Amino acid sequence: MPNTQAISSLFTTEALNAIHEFDTDVFKAALYKASANIGPGTTQYTASGEVDGLNYVPGGVLVASATPPLVRGNVTYWTPSQNIVYFDVTLMTSFNAVLIYNTSKSNRALGSWTFSPKAVNASTFTLRVPQNSPSTALLRWKQR
Repeated sequence: MPNTQAISSLFTTEALNAIHEFDTDVFKAALYKASANIGPGTTQYTASGEVDGLNYVPGGVLVASATPPLVRGNVTYWTPSQNIVYFDVTLMTSFNAVLIYNTSKSNRALGSWTFSPKAVNASTFTLRVPQNSPSTALLRWKQR
């Protein structure tokens, strides 16, 4: 089954229970092979299907979370405060997904995001995060 872009099914409940503290918890971003089957049912970090290669550390890289979630109108939203960067990696197996998860809370997943398949050879791979706004943020919760 292919990777799917989705918020973790468990994260919505955890958000209501105030499990995640975006201004103090530590988040990481792990990359996954195109065949990994990462999606809404992925509730925590898993090494299964994760990429491997030169200079890639299992578990991925730190995600800058200097900005707490914000509210504008009826939308609560959050985006990492910096792009997610994997420096000087060689990842020759096709990958197309990133899982962002909370290492401070038993590696609980926030969600997975997909992109067109990539392979990287001795290069820096950057995931550009969207603008932190109600219409473009990585995580958005809209009240009706």
